[in-house]
Amino acid sequence: MIRPFLSTYLTIAEQILEDAAQPLTAKEILSLAYQMDLVPSNLYGKTQHKTLQARISVDIRKRGDESAFYRTSRGVFFLTKHRNAPFLTEKQQQGIHARPRFRELNRQPVLSVVSDNVKTHSDKKGFIEKSYFKEILSYASVKYSKLKELKKTGDYPVWAFVVVKKDDTILTYRHGRYRESRDGFLNQRTIGFKTLVNAQDKTFLDNEDFGLTTAGLVSTYADLGVPLKTVNVDQEKNKAEMEFLLAFDDSDETELVCILTYDCPDWLEPFKRRLAINDLSWLKTSHAPNNLEDFDEWSQKILPELFAKYNAKQREAS
Repeated sequence: MIRPFLSTYLTIAEQILEDAAQPLTAKEILSLAYQMDLVPSNLYGKTQHKTLQARISVDIRKRGDESAFYRTSRGVFFLTKHRNAPFLTEKQQQGIHARPRFRELNRQPVLSVVSDNVKTHSDKKGFIEKSYFKEILSYASVKYSKLKELKKTGDYPVWAFVVVKKDDTILTYRHGRYRESRDGFLNQRTIGFKTLVNAQDKTFLDNEDFGLTTAGLVSTYADLGVPLKTVNVDQEKNKAEMEFLLAFDDSDETELVCILTYDCPDWLEPFKRRLAINDLSWLKTSHAPNNLEDFDEWSQKILPELFAKYNAKQREAS
């Protein structure tokens, strides 16, 4: 009996892997699919195996452990539901986690604030006390806009900037192509995990900050390779604290950065080899580093202010 044509690459791959009962490369999957007459005429091209591999890779990256597929080794795939099959070696069962080369671009309208509302509350250096946060992000002054539109209006896109702290240290790392697209930030050290805020970041539990904390933590977990389904984000939000805001007002663009600190939980292991960010290290908060020029523009402004706040709290405690 000739099987009916299968309509998508992922469906074809799932069927072939089920029938083959062994891990295969994308090229091997397609070769068997053609032998079994499973490839419809609307799927064509000289490099179909590359398309198939890309589709499977995207599915794994987006769905994680919920994907129908996983990698047993580089470029070799098998079905998640058969991961514990006795005919697989221990190494094949364990599989590998491929590092994403680039972070996905934010193409959705982002949370933004009317420029006048920001300038009214910022000092000469652009710092804004956290007590003004709710006033600045009031319903009357926020909206969701495309980044291109904001360059025309001069309004401020809102960034969550999460600083991971542990006892008297904070986590730092070096920007790479995955983490940073700005040439001015590339290869420089930073103290935070940053992201723009979208409408979908806000839930009924996030009315006060429009999903800012949620977006910041989700971005931090993504960059540190933590599967989101293993984290109770609503519970972890209690460990995050707003410190202050910082407005950047350059000639080319304006940005409002909301700095949050997040107490590193015991289960979070920032130094796993699977990370797609570079040169992680803990930095003491007792004093600002001597090599401040090694840090990116945002960190250079945030570090002294953040350390001053930490030292003030320590003096009060003692």
